Amino acid sequence: GTAALPIVLTTEYDPLTAEDVAAGTYVADNFDLTIGGLWGGLIVLGDNVIGEDGGVESIEGIVEGESWTEYGGSETNDSSGSMKYISIRHGGATIGNGDEINGLTLGGVGNGTVIENIEIVSNTDDGIEFFGGNVNVNNLLIYNQTDDAIDIDEAYSGTVTNSLVVLGAGSDNVFEIDGSEDSTGAVTGSYTINNVTAVGVAGSNVEAAISTQTQMDQYGHWKSGATGANNNVVFKDFATGTYVEGIESSTFNAGTLTFSNLDFVTSDDLATVNSISSRSASDELGELTSTHAEILAEQLAGTGANTCAFSGWTAYSTVDTALCGAQNIGDGTVTVINEDITWSGDVNLNGKVVVLSPATLTIEPGTVVKAAFKADPVDASAIVIARGGTIIANGTAALPIVLTTEYDPLTA
Repeated sequence: GTAALPIVLTTEYDPLTAEDVAAGTYVADNFDLTIGGLWGGLIVLGDNVIGEDGGVESIEGIVEGESWTEYGGSETNDSSGSMKYISIRHGGATIGNGDEINGLTLGGVGNGTVIENIEIVSNTDDGIEFFGGNVNVNNLLIYNQTDDAIDIDEAYSGTVTNSLVVLGAGSDNVFEIDGSEDSTGAVTGSYTINNVTAVGVAGSNVEAAISTQTQMDQYGHWKSGATGANNNVVFKDFATGTYVEGIESSTFNAGTLTFSNLDFVTSDDLATVNSISSRSASDELGELTSTHAEILAEQLAGTGANTCAFSGWTAYSTVDTALCGAQNIGDGTVTVINEDITWSGDVNLNGKVVVLSPATLTIEPGTVVKAAFKADPVDASAIVIARGGTIIANGTAALPIVLTTEYDPLTA
């Protein structure tokens, strides 16, 4: 699909039509976006490596005993095709015995597959689940799932970049991550998760929404043998007392399960986030420290996901119309950027912003950067790419990048 013409996978009860989508209407009037379990979901099975004894497994949630349910193999760059700008809505039918179908299931899918700009709405199970494989997923939005948003199993070793997760009243963890199921130890994949904003509740009345939540352990659970990197994750609008369900101690202590730049926007302290008071003496869990995470009163500019990627074409953008609100960059003096950052939509620049090595500043097509005026020219706002720093600013004829003054009324 495209941002203008996304592909919508939904229930027969959804009155949305292709004509609606072509006209720029992506959600039908008076159809409840929070309904789930009305059909199955999208299941993609590949020939890439999985962490299971024997290297081949049958996918959960559908019939058993058929060859077409199998996934896994040894194809390094296996391709299952291309999926772009797809909104998957109202799925997760219950099969029985607690088995449901995920919104998007990826079993042994290889990195020759292209998956980007995917929305999963109100699935009655996990939003997305990876069973091994090494496919990369870029721009992922998950809204109102009833189990985990991002679930990783069987030594998945790809990268998930730029995700917005918005939980509902019955949602469980943002992340549930397991390690390899290969008893020989031959398959030990390591995943990477970059740039996530996780929102505990949706809607304008946050306190009222929090009071209806039935789950508490919603930050995440990093289970036995989990190995990977979790970078630049923001958790906000969660109830006080929300905690990390667990962090595998052996991989955490070995440095094969890592956390960097986790921001918890909460009045709790890190001990509460780590659920220290609820542990018994026998619990052996990794603990987040100030090296890995910080407690903040509000989200900092430039952290978490670039939510502008989901503005316009997603169903969720009709729930949150501020997805592409202006980013505020700089404190009026000199602001140093030493980690990769992306600007999109409307950006307010205040003072000098310096991109140091090895950071990359990416400015998306169509971005409008408005710089603050300074009475003293010595203090003029500016963007400085220092030696070793990188700028990727590739506009298009249809969507140029504009660097202008704060007095310019132009918007993205």
